[in-house]
Amino acid sequence: LGGSNFMQWQDSVFSFVEEHEGVSLIFRPHPFMFEHLLSTGKMTEGEISTLLLRIKNHPRMSFDDAPALDDSFSATDLLLTDISSIIIPYMLTGKPVIYCETGAELNPIGCSMRSALYYAETFADAEKHIKSISAGNDPMRTKRDNFVNSELLANGANPSIMIINCLLEDFNQIHGTR
Repeated sequence: LGGSNFMQWQDSVFSFVEEHEGVSLIFRPHPFMFEHLLSTGKMTEGEISTLLLRIKNHPRMSFDDAPALDDSFSATDLLLTDISSIIIPYMLTGKPVIYCETGAELNPIGCSMRSALYYAETFADAEKHIKSISAGNDPMRTKRDNFVNSELLANGANPSIMIINCLLEDFNQIHGTR
């Protein structure tokens, strides 16, 4: 949650959906996001209730807190996200990912994934990517496919093992073991 830019982008994202008839939003926050925003004083219970009501009352917005990601992944055309553990599984769908830069340090897989993502430092950048992708332009498709094939599905390697190895490598670097 330390790498989130939700507070800076929320109004722009929700307003964009409200203003563009062809755009829908499945809002799937980190499971602890609201708890974090409350405990840090960034949002009040009333502000969270208002936000959830805004989503509930809009015909093209929905709130997703289902345990499984499958339905959300199937129902979307792209992922707009900041740092998140769902980027890797979403990459396996072949659909575009717009990464909202937070300045958070990425692990080795995240660093190698960088060239396969659309980057947005501002919502204006994200909006440009959304409009372009919606118009059928996806110049990152080949890079995304290459990343998935070379990094996630490399030589039949098990992606779970690759992720575990990456986590172990990070742990060992931080704790100076091995």
